[in-house]
Amino acid sequence: MTRKLFGLWRRSKFNAELDAELQFHLEELIAIHKAAGMSEEEARQSALLRLGHPQQLKETCGDALWTQPFEDAVRDSAFAVRSMGHAGGLNLMAVLALALGICCSTVVFSVVYNGMLHPFPYRNAERLFAIRVDDKRVASMGFRYEFRLDEITAFRKQGRSFDDVVGYG
Repeated sequence: MTRKLFGLWRRSKFNAELDAELQFHLEELIAIHKAAGMSEEEARQSALLRLGHPQQLKETCGDALWTQPFEDAVRDSAFAVRSMGHAGGLNLMAVLALALGICCSTVVFSVVYNGMLHPFPYRNAERLFAIRVDDKRVASMGFRYEFRLDEITAFRKQGRSFDDVVGYG
């Protein structure tokens, strides 16, 4: 598996096949021109003119290779890492400024979104309360917010301070 992944980054086989194919087409064009009566050198020059520069053709075909975006990303990342090594303080300040900006934007968005745009989805949300009962059996806090169904029913029947009591779980 690892060999296959690393094989994506090696273009030697692709380049060898491409060289062979370009050489084949060049030889075919030379043969066609020689059959038309040109000398060996004229046929070669004419074939090269018609086919184009081999290096440019290789680059064009290499761009069509599906691994090219990955290779470009690796090359660009390596360049970015090398560039960051030359100006460490500047990069640190840029990263800190970005982090602070993202943090502030997130906080402001959260406050605006939850507080102003989408408050609680019911009327009179300021009248909501959470009931808690002091319970000495709960060692960690001394109180609890969880209730059984019969306790919720008792709160509903006996409570005079609330319009209604609702449990969820």
